[in-house]
Amino acid sequence: MLPAILLVTRAGFLIGYAKPVPVDPTYFRNPLKGMLYTAAAGPGTSLLLAAFMTIFVRLVLLAVPESAIVDDAIGFEVLRSVPGFCYYFVLWNIVLTVFNLIPIPPLDGSKILAYFLSANGRRILTSIERYGFLVLLVVLLVESRAGGGPLSWLLENTVSGWHTFFGVKWSAAVYLFMQ
Repeated sequence: MLPAILLVTRAGFLIGYAKPVPVDPTYFRNPLKGMLYTAAAGPGTSLLLAAFMTIFVRLVLLAVPESAIVDDAIGFEVLRSVPGFCYYFVLWNIVLTVFNLIPIPPLDGSKILAYFLSANGRRILTSIERYGFLVLLVVLLVESRAGGGPLSWLLENTVSGWHTFFGVKWSAAVYLFMQ
């Protein structure tokens, strides 16, 4: 339903929504710390995937001669598409990491934030959890209608900061792939 609503309202972005994985905090010795670790696992995994792919592609590109990247032969076209695919793989994992760390329920950032809040703060966060999806939807709609905002700024700066890890050779390969 969510992607359909976003398409109909011309929100400017398109996301899906999955049912959250049920976690029973009573199984943890320390429920607060257990939820912190559980919530950090998703964004942490996305960040590790992005880092490993970045390192892998950088190492592969060290072995590829520069002429192979700019050559127009058919075999090199395939070679040029690999860094482009990996670039988007890394970018989406970075965006998912940052997005999931937003401290609005039901995102993982709210569970991480709960660890650092007082008991009263956790109670307030829990009380707004049932409205979290609507709050998140409103934030995303306002963000897209305004042509950007704090969330866009955060995502853009995170992605541009990650570009320094890509390196010149990877950036050149992606640029040629997108032409």
